[in-house]
Amino acid sequence: MILKVPAVTSFFTKCLSQRIRHIRWAEKKKTQPPKRQSDNPLLSSAKAPRVGHVHLLQKDVSSLTADDYENHLAEVRREWSKGNTKNKNHLMLLLSETFACNQQWIKSLPDSKMEPILQKIPCYQDGSLVIHDFLKIIGESSLDSILNKMEIFLTVVESLIGTSTKEPERIIPVIRHVEKATAFDKGKGVKSKSVITIKEDISDDEVEEVLKTGDRDPPHLLVLKKGGTIAGTFVVGDTVSIMCHSTSDKSITSAMLTLIAVYYVFDLDYPKIYSQLLGTLQSHVVGGITFDGKKSAKFRSFSNVLDKKR
Repeated sequence: MILKVPAVTSFFTKCLSQRIRHIRWAEKKKTQPPKRQSDNPLLSSAKAPRVGHVHLLQKDVSSLTADDYENHLAEVRREWSKGNTKNKNHLMLLLSETFACNQQWIKSLPDSKMEPILQKIPCYQDGSLVIHDFLKIIGESSLDSILNKMEIFLTVVESLIGTSTKEPERIIPVIRHVEKATAFDKGKGVKSKSVITIKEDISDDEVEEVLKTGDRDPPHLLVLKKGGTIAGTFVVGDTVSIMCHSTSDKSITSAMLTLIAVYYVFDLDYPKIYSQLLGTLQSHVVGGITFDGKKSAKFRSFSNVLDKKR
């Protein structure tokens, strides 16, 4: 979200300008690496079904030719490079027209990665545009249904905790509780890790460094605060970041929905450390397809409790 505070405004302007410079540099490169066969969704084969994650519900078939698709993506990159003067409605139209091809190409990628997707479709750096395609995947025309189910989920978990927190940070104790209530107990290595990281009083000069992640880091939510106020929320992972754009309630709940959308739209596997939380949200908030990945004993028990409380 963008708060009307000079420091916060410069914070977002810095993030946006960095992205625009990167896109323009990429567009001006004189040579391009050879195009892999998988870069053309009309020629690539689909990947094997991924375990533990949702698959596209709508079987859209694109009428675009390979050349049309590449021309549409070039237009996406040109529009996105305009920065603050970009036309978001035009970008949403382009995403709608390329939706089926985008999904087919994404599913052809050999690894669960964010970076190559943002290179090819840079407008996904705007979380609201990821939400746009997420709604197409789950067959909804708006977020209202998801928000209603999230409200029920929050209320039920708060009744289990015995306390509640006001917005915009209401969802944080709920997520922490669910993570503990569903975590794996056995096995080697890290069993689980919180999907929300909070950093406070980060200066504008430190933003770029804070947003950095490794190429093996799975997507998670980063919340930046200034003086106790939320200054920005980002989905970060695989060396890239996506700026979340909250709905009217300006809450971290909205940012969490952007994180969920990233996993759906980018067809990403749930990493083990986040799988029980994300699987719970898939089953009890998004709906449609029940989480079928590996479940902890705590996950099964907690899901039964939620079902009884609803």
